[in-house]
Amino acid sequence: MPIKLRQVYAVSIIWVNLYFFTMKQMKFGSWVLVCLVFCTGCAEMSSEVLPLRREVVQAVYANGSIESENEIAVVSQRNATIVSLVEAGDTLEAGDVIAVLDDGYTHAKTAALIQAYELARENTLPDGQQNQEWAEKMRVAAQKLEFDSIQFERATRLRSSDAASRVEWERSKLVYATSKAEMNQLQLNYQWAVKRRQLEAQQAKTQLEAQRFDESCQVVTAPSAGVVFKTYKNKGEFIRVGEPLARFGSINHMVAKVKIDEQDISKIHVGQPSLLHLEALPGRSFKGKVKRIHPWVESRDQTVLVEIAFDEPKSWSQTGLTVEANILVRHDKQQLTVPVEYLVQGDSLHIKRNGKITVLPVETGVRTNEWVEIRKGLRSNDIVVRP
Repeated sequence: MPIKLRQVYAVSIIWVNLYFFTMKQMKFGSWVLVCLVFCTGCAEMSSEVLPLRREVVQAVYANGSIESENEIAVVSQRNATIVSLVEAGDTLEAGDVIAVLDDGYTHAKTAALIQAYELARENTLPDGQQNQEWAEKMRVAAQKLEFDSIQFERATRLRSSDAASRVEWERSKLVYATSKAEMNQLQLNYQWAVKRRQLEAQQAKTQLEAQRFDESCQVVTAPSAGVVFKTYKNKGEFIRVGEPLARFGSINHMVAKVKIDEQDISKIHVGQPSLLHLEALPGRSFKGKVKRIHPWVESRDQTVLVEIAFDEPKSWSQTGLTVEANILVRHDKQQLTVPVEYLVQGDSLHIKRNGKITVLPVETGVRTNEWVEIRKGLRSNDIVVRP
């Protein structure tokens, strides 16, 4: 009896519009297994068929938002009152002021440290007050040493001519030796005092520089050119350390940041093509490629953040736009498929070879409501029998 085969006159796969027809109602993070085939002139389903080669597309669906690639949250580095703050939508250049803060004591502390540093620095100068005092002590000690030296020399001459007693000579010698020792100690103390004053000046300078840096934190500036997307506080409000002031970034480098379920992340690789759709732009789709896969899993929903760059750079004046993405993970043009009702439980097929029907274990792939992909175990000329 001749075998009745399904007649397929036209096969066409359209994955570009995958989102519009199949994705929107699917659960976030689930695998998208797609085999779209348009058939014309199909005969009535027979009990025996030959495998049909089809183009198979497999993608992962995810959603997220459009953000600036270098978008950052500008946070406060101190507890302070907001003196001034930019507004959402303001365009800034690198170094422009985003906010000015005042904690009420930093300026006064800086002024006190400036005064302390100036005093410490002055004490290191040759004409400084402390150096002048040391110079006076050294001058007096030098005069005394010179006088005692002369007296000792005189007493020595007199002693040599028996004009002075030995007791007078020894007394003069002791006075001279004492003056000399005092002078040496005074010079040593002066050297230590100079080093101490230099160290005090350096410490005062370091404290002042640290304070000036701390004071500079009261003026928050833009790290690069960009736009203020959002502000979280108002002028006059109090802000604590770590609280956000504004959200800032460039509108010229937008990317789609989507969340991929951890079960699917092993299928995602940098460079994979993607199709993007924005809720704000219905009826339009954009092509892109996976640019970056973040290395951590969000514990709240067990997802991984993936960044998708647009093939053609896009610029929007808003950030946070909702985006849905289909990331192509597989595209095969010649895969064997059979009607899904021909598949036996346990992934097997009834195959007719040499007039005998046998059960053939197979490896399946993509499944739709009508077709199932057979990846291994089946030959293109095998006759598949309906169970």
